[in-house]
Amino acid sequence: MKTKPKGRPHGQPEKNSPKPRVEESTPNQQSIRKPVQSETSPKVTRSIQLSPAVRYVLIGLLTLLILGPAFWYYRVVFGNAVNVPFEDDFDSALLFASNYLYKTPTFVGKVQRIFSQHNEHRIVLDRLAFLTDYSLTGHINFRHLIIFGNLSLLVVVGLLYLSSFRSLTTLQKLAYFLPVPFLLFQMHFWELTVWGMASIQNLYIVAFALLSFYALGRGQQQASWFWTAIVSAIIATFTSGNGIFVFIIGIPVLFLQKAYRSLGIWTVVGVATAALYFWGYAKPGHHPPIFETLTKNPGQFFDYFFTLTGSDFATQPTWPVRAGKWMLALFVGLLIWKSTKRQLTTNVAILALLSFMYLTSLSVTMARSGFGIQQALSPRYGILPVMLLISLYILTLETIKHRIGQPIFALFGLLLAVYLCQYSYQQNLPKVEDRTALLKYGSALYNDNKANLILYRDDKGEAKGIFQDALKKDIYQVPSITLADLSSPPKSFDASQLVATNDVTAQAQPFLTNGFLVMYQAWAIMNGIPSENTIIEVVAQSPQGSYAFSTSRHIRYDIVNQFQSMQYMHAGFSCVIKKADLKPGQYKLWLHLTNKNTQSYFLLPGVLDL
Repeated sequence: MKTKPKGRPHGQPEKNSPKPRVEESTPNQQSIRKPVQSETSPKVTRSIQLSPAVRYVLIGLLTLLILGPAFWYYRVVFGNAVNVPFEDDFDSALLFASNYLYKTPTFVGKVQRIFSQHNEHRIVLDRLAFLTDYSLTGHINFRHLIIFGNLSLLVVVGLLYLSSFRSLTTLQKLAYFLPVPFLLFQMHFWELTVWGMASIQNLYIVAFALLSFYALGRGQQQASWFWTAIVSAIIATFTSGNGIFVFIIGIPVLFLQKAYRSLGIWTVVGVATAALYFWGYAKPGHHPPIFETLTKNPGQFFDYFFTLTGSDFATQPTWPVRAGKWMLALFVGLLIWKSTKRQLTTNVAILALLSFMYLTSLSVTMARSGFGIQQALSPRYGILPVMLLISLYILTLETIKHRIGQPIFALFGLLLAVYLCQYSYQQNLPKVEDRTALLKYGSALYNDNKANLILYRDDKGEAKGIFQDALKKDIYQVPSITLADLSSPPKSFDASQLVATNDVTAQAQPFLTNGFLVMYQAWAIMNGIPSENTIIEVVAQSPQGSYAFSTSRHIRYDIVNQFQSMQYMHAGFSCVIKKADLKPGQYKLWLHLTNKNTQSYFLLPGVLDL
């Protein structure tokens, strides 16, 4: 009779024996695993997996495509940033610096000066940038400020990348993120591309608001992220007035996260920041009452709001309002869907950013709609619809879970983004270049003759006083641009072609100054022909020889109003000719206009004697 082996109870493994392998399971367990094996069969694997080399190549190509829009955008920034004050630059930068440096001796007074009100904002970050630039270079340089302001977009795109599509692989994330840089690095907000104080105020507010929301999303992981969110919200508040909305939006975010202790701290800091912001606050007198348009003309109020939020689609006159309505409907739909699915906290940064942009757009509408609907298309506010569209794209794509619907929507987003980016460059890059040319001409004319002072601000008298005071105190230096830098080289021209035609309307008054013949802000059109593609040359004709000179083109809204036609928007031109490039003699001056195969000539009155 056999006996049981000694040492262990029946049914238990030996103390040092290996654990049973999973493969040694029952037939039922094996049958359950069969579908899993079929999902990873060689046929399916080959269709969805890529070799490491191919994957790295695709990642590199997508990265280059993402960097492409940023490269072209900063090429425009560096090529057009000029050290010349424009509009609010006079009082926000030059006047502030003069008062801070020469009229405010005490430390407390200097702090109060930095935090003092500018229109409806407290632009502390702007002023710190002015003082930093002055302390480093000895002067306020608006080219430096423009570049610094636009560098904030790199922070924005980086935070958007970190905040979006976090559950995807790197390759998928790059592919789905590709529309974002095309939407962000465009010319819809073109004024900020070449405007010092406005770029710092209106672009860094986006960067700090997004940083605060991103940090709130990670605040549950580390306490340092929560304090980063608070500091960013405070900086946002004192970058632009709408920064206070960061604190407001943070309250429901922390409530949904059930971070009640953090919510208490956040609320206390927010109330203290708001109290400091509104301490001694005075409403600007030139602004219409906040609720006046809403109560007296609600149609204009809502049209302004939808035009502002949908202005990225201003390819047709009625499209912004329609786009604004569809975008708001999509936002509300996403909120309802995510509420029912309990997914409001799945991407805190993007949802909060979207709410922040809508709240900011509403505040702009309340403050500015009294100025008229056309003001909603101002490029100064163009960053708002851009960020709305980006946030809606990311949030919608993350909400779509269908494995086919998600890439289809991403492809549609890419096509739309490329179209809007290309359209914005086509429409607004000439405006950027026009402003650059005007600022350069203003500096060159002033350097040639101090009496030729051209300042770009509505109140010319106030601007002149601020400008001359800044020069006297060496706070600012006019860039060393001369008329020689702007002069056009001569080209030989066949004088036999010079026969006046009757299809040109023009106004140009050339004048001589210190060795140069200058035509500044002249205009000319071929009647009935769009001026955008018209080439304008100045021809100097004499028996000794005839020469043609190219011109710088300018946008002339006054000519558009005069002829009631947008086709004449690019009618303006300027030209600088060195007298040394012309032989001594008597010259007639002509305008030579070319549009495709049409040649037209216009004889200017008077004769030039050299």
